[in-house]
Amino acid sequence: MPELQSEQDALQQAQLLFKIQKGKLPANALEDYARIAWFFTRADANMFEAALEDISQDLWAAYCRFFNRYNGVMRNMFTHSIREVAEGYGWQYDTRENVVLTGGISGAQYEKWTRAGVLFKDQMDLKHGEHSHTFQWLAVCARRLQINLNLHPTVLYKQIFDVMNQNKKTVIVPDFKTDTKKQGASANYTCWSWVADCFPKSLATGQEIPAEPSLFSERYRTPQIVMKYLLNPANADGNFIKTYLQYRYKRRRWVSDEGGYDNVSGGGTAKSAGELKHLKVRDWKQVEASAFSRDFDTKSFYDRKEFRNQGHDTWPVKKYVQVTLHGQQGYLTDPQFLYQ
Repeated sequence: MPELQSEQDALQQAQLLFKIQKGKLPANALEDYARIAWFFTRADANMFEAALEDISQDLWAAYCRFFNRYNGVMRNMFTHSIREVAEGYGWQYDTRENVVLTGGISGAQYEKWTRAGVLFKDQMDLKHGEHSHTFQWLAVCARRLQINLNLHPTVLYKQIFDVMNQNKKTVIVPDFKTDTKKQGASANYTCWSWVADCFPKSLATGQEIPAEPSLFSERYRTPQIVMKYLLNPANADGNFIKTYLQYRYKRRRWVSDEGGYDNVSGGGTAKSAGELKHLKVRDWKQVEASAFSRDFDTKSFYDRKEFRNQGHDTWPVKKYVQVTLHGQQGYLTDPQFLYQ
């Protein structure tokens, strides 16, 4: 069967594919990873979508506080809001680093930041989304009790690379993940990819999910499916995350005027923009070729000389529109404001 069919099915597949390193995590951690995978997959109760709605409301309240405190001139208000809300859910960061990825990085560095609880901003691909994994794991936090987890989501996130593959077990992966460049079985997979970093079936041979265990899913184990839901204009009504992302994609011309996931630019558009924004800019430190970080406590603010509305140099540097989201009035950058 192509998708996970039940929590028990998820657990059986997890036990088939993975094992816990002795002494690293309790044995019941594998149950938790299976339950999270099923939480992302199940379509009967809209649990994931409902969790995103709660997260969106909390993020909007935090965003408005930052906006009002700094009169709209503070940078990265969305990122700061994420950290504030995450900590409110009990997320435990072991570093003050704010991390932006603009492409692939070494496995060692990725694991180091994950073990520190870093929630990445990932600008590698527009359809993957910059904050998709953050939304996934915050949703797990918001529904921890309903999912019936044994361990806190932070622990599971930080130690997911302590879950090892069972010997000689394989999963079906896309063609670009194999040595032969043909879709097929691979032993090179992780619990991270199985739980929360799958691929849409549009990348599968014949655009069909294989019957064998695979890294393909059309549910929220796949970041692109998370983004497809969030970028649907019909879904944006009064929701902060959806409105914010749709405005952001329009401002940066990452999506055509029609909007929606299917009209999002492919390739490294966000990657290129991310590198230009962070390479030797202000207090960002280049850790690897495609990884940048800075101290989270460092706040920066817009300079009027840095931004001009394209074609309207006499306009204010930032043009805001008033919106009402989750019953609360606030301000977002006008989606018609285009960066040069």
